[in-house]
Amino acid sequence: MQHIPFAHPTLVALSAYLRHLDLSLDRSRWGAWQDYVAYAQTQVEPAVIAHFLQAKYPTVAQAPATERLPDHLSSKQRLFNLVGTITQRNNSLTCVEVAYLWRALETYRVYLEKAPSTYSIALEKLRLQLAHFCYRILEPKLSPRERRHTMRIEHYLSAHHLETLPLHLFVACLQKRAS
Repeated sequence: MQHIPFAHPTLVALSAYLRHLDLSLDRSRWGAWQDYVAYAQTQVEPAVIAHFLQAKYPTVAQAPATERLPDHLSSKQRLFNLVGTITQRNNSLTCVEVAYLWRALETYRVYLEKAPSTYSIALEKLRLQLAHFCYRILEPKLSPRERRHTMRIEHYLSAHHLETLPLHLFVACLQKRAS
């Protein structure tokens, strides 16, 4: 299986972006979908991240589609990544993982363009796919400090009394590389 190397700050940015999408989509269930779409248009577009992934793996669109990612045993994976963090970082994703993320972002982009009137079950499944990728694949590659930072990411309908970190601080490196 082909591994695609990423700079470590890129993995942190992808994790923060996916956490932002997960939290925002979760909160969007409690309000009008049109309000969420208006909010999403002020944030980083999923096409920017998808374009970045396509630049890293040019044949991502031709990669075989998978409904599920291979299971990652969380405790073993975390132990492996902890050892890797101490010795050397595992800053790569498989081509299957990159294609899976690219397809999920393309699906999200289509939902924003179509702007359905309500939150659907298919959109909830997409949110769960993004969350699974973030928490099972990317998050174990981060240090505890980086995880704490990404946990504080701003999102749709975030509590005003919480101190959040703006998304653009994380994603700036991806936007530069995508253009």
